[in-house]
Amino acid sequence: MVKDIGAASFLCRSSLGWVDPHLQGTRRRMGEAGGEAFRMRGVRRGEHRRARRHSLLRQAVMHVGGRQQATCLRWFLDSGLPRGYPCGHPSISCDKSLAARRMIYFCDILQHMSGHVHRQARFLPLPVFVLIVLWGCAGLPPQREWVMLKTSSSTRYYSVRGTTTGAIFDDIERNGLFDTKARRAIGLTSGEWSIDWRGIETRPALCSPESMTITLKLVVTLPQHDQLNDLSQDIRTNWQRFAARVAAHEQRHVDIYLDGAKTTKTRMEAILKKWSSCSELENKIRRLWAGQQAEIENAQDQFHLEDEARIQNDQKPLQAQIDINQTRLTAIDAEIRSLEQTLGDLKRQRDTTHASIDAVKAEMAQSGAAPPTCSQSRLTNRIQAICQQYNALAAAHNALVDQHNGAVSRRNSLAGEHNRVIAVTNGLIEALNWTR
Repeated sequence: MVKDIGAASFLCRSSLGWVDPHLQGTRRRMGEAGGEAFRMRGVRRGEHRRARRHSLLRQAVMHVGGRQQATCLRWFLDSGLPRGYPCGHPSISCDKSLAARRMIYFCDILQHMSGHVHRQARFLPLPVFVLIVLWGCAGLPPQREWVMLKTSSSTRYYSVRGTTTGAIFDDIERNGLFDTKARRAIGLTSGEWSIDWRGIETRPALCSPESMTITLKLVVTLPQHDQLNDLSQDIRTNWQRFAARVAAHEQRHVDIYLDGAKTTKTRMEAILKKWSSCSELENKIRRLWAGQQAEIENAQDQFHLEDEARIQNDQKPLQAQIDINQTRLTAIDAEIRSLEQTLGDLKRQRDTTHASIDAVKAEMAQSGAAPPTCSQSRLTNRIQAICQQYNALAAAHNALVDQHNGAVSRRNSLAGEHNRVIAVTNGLIEALNWTR
């Protein structure tokens, strides 16, 4: 139930956002140490210009789309395009996200070659311009995914022992988990973050993002009872419900992490589409990353507060009834103690009365009488007086016996109620212990 928000690590490799100034504006393929250089020795001036145009256009094709068909490059080399010609052709595949960048880059290259084309061809009719642009971007390939999100989740368990509720939670208390704030935890969800991005500054103050990968590794730790078959039916049922609640709690932490990762991906994609230098882009990425981590942690803390409030609401009626029962038990205990005292007093009074009766009986025996003779007529005055004393003591004794029996009956009734309230209260306490 207590979660751990894993510390995020911002992993920036040496090539992420920092580019050697000597490499700005160039991209080399594997195995090509010098890029696209051409030999110029022994060529005429016109051939030199054609080779220069060939090199620039080949770099442009490499920049905007990687490898293109040979017919695409030859079409640009041989077409004699005018300066400002829209940069698109059916042999070049482009997508919406790169169309504008390709057009600008090709047109910049073509402007370097403007001395080798016919100026009157610059003013193409608008319908032709629109036709070429639409034709060049026909058959769009799938849009490039700028940010890759990689997530993984694993679950591990720690052992719990004990066959009673108290023993189980005592074992969890001794051998359980701790979160990052050194608080006791029954379940735990930790997240390890990393981000890896690459960019090349193709022109001054223009960074071309190559790739970005956001990685999130989640580890969920849950309790597992090692003696499930040894538990009573009630304890087993309570444990299974409890373990399911802990798992659901930790799953919510996982969902918050995953939702936060998706939001981070979306927001990273948004800033990668905006033109800026690599250093400026790196600062934006760092600020966004830190802000997203804080936002995710706040969401985790908010969920904890909400879940704790829910648990307290679930515990309130149980605790209220426990308090009522405890109050009743206190009253029962007080009344039972009072009855015990009353019974003690009654016993002493009864013993005294019984001793007085025995003394009267002895006196009657000395006078040649007995209690049964008190009902006879023609008794002497002395015997009548003794009989009256005996009858009064017998009545008092009987009254004490009745009081004693009543007190005993009340005490027994209270003891039964006490036992019932204790049983109910123990059940409520049991339910309260499992409600966490």
